[in-house]
Amino acid sequence: IARCRRAGLWIELLAIPREVTNKNIILSDAVTPNLAGAPLSPVVLLPRTLGVAGGEERPLMLRIVAISDTHGRHASIQIPPCDLLVHCGDFTKAGEEVEVEDFASWLAEQPCKHKVLVAGNHEVTFDTDYFCRDGWRFHKRLDGDAAAVSQRCRQVLKSKCPDLQVLENEVLQVGPLRIWGSPCQGHFFSGHTMAAFSLPLEGAESLWSSIPAGVDIVVTHGPPLGVGDLSGEKAPAPQRAGCPKLLEHVRRVAPALHLFGHIHEGYGAAFAEDCGTTFVNSAMCTERYLATRLPVVIDLPLLPEASANGSRVNRALAPELFLARRPGADPGDGSIYEAGAQGSAGGKSSGVSTASSAVPPGPLFE
Repeated sequence: IARCRRAGLWIELLAIPREVTNKNIILSDAVTPNLAGAPLSPVVLLPRTLGVAGGEERPLMLRIVAISDTHGRHASIQIPPCDLLVHCGDFTKAGEEVEVEDFASWLAEQPCKHKVLVAGNHEVTFDTDYFCRDGWRFHKRLDGDAAAVSQRCRQVLKSKCPDLQVLENEVLQVGPLRIWGSPCQGHFFSGHTMAAFSLPLEGAESLWSSIPAGVDIVVTHGPPLGVGDLSGEKAPAPQRAGCPKLLEHVRRVAPALHLFGHIHEGYGAAFAEDCGTTFVNSAMCTERYLATRLPVVIDLPLLPEASANGSRVNRALAPELFLARRPGADPGDGSIYEAGAQGSAGGKSSGVSTASSAVPPGPLFE
């Protein structure tokens, strides 16, 4: 951290309680003050108890919980009730069948109406070509040929958690939302020990240009360049591990949210003024693979009816972001924090009130 501070690459550091993270310092986001002429504003994430004060009027909200990079340590993570749970990949250590089954069983029990997932570079069995060519060597024992093991892992995930939607470079309609998801990441870690779904330099444009206009949420395993992507794994550290082509096409599509992980050091959020997108790196594990971080909760404002472009997302209001408090934690001052890109982007509340936000806000997915 000290080295990064001397380099002037992180523009804001926050002191927060140790029960929130394994450090007493957290990066509000690893972003530059000005990225290619487009200002990025750090989004401060602090814990908040769920619920709304009695009588408080709020716009219609859809609650999303974002997590990533759990690496087999999911049992220690508490997921609050939500409309949509998004996992941005690396849910295992090496994509082994026993790991996949354990994760899927845990995921099936989570209090979420809908669950969306993309794989990550550690899910070597989910990238069949890579697994057959190279990824099989990360398994202690290969039970059958590599292609059969890959297929079996996918089947186990689906059978143990049948309501899970796994996205692989495709669009999914989830209730009022259009979501595009990909397990891929840029070429920065193409030489990584586990490099499933890594894009070559010449392949990035072809994939990211396929993200269609009109999507509300983009989910990728890897980050875009310059947002939550500072990595200390390569010398000289730190270096930016994000993909420039991904950033280019996220700006083109301008979704309300871009959710990702992969770079553990980049945990945090930022808002890009030029495209109106909120970026969230929700890596649960630290650089030492300790799952001590809290899930990121996003209350996404909705319109009562679809707009002219077909979207239900209310882009006149900024999403509210905060950290899910661990059950039984002392509320303290954290109970009053509503973190994130607070306030409006120029619009007014829709005036649609919901019940307590501790529960999903209605039959939005029925």
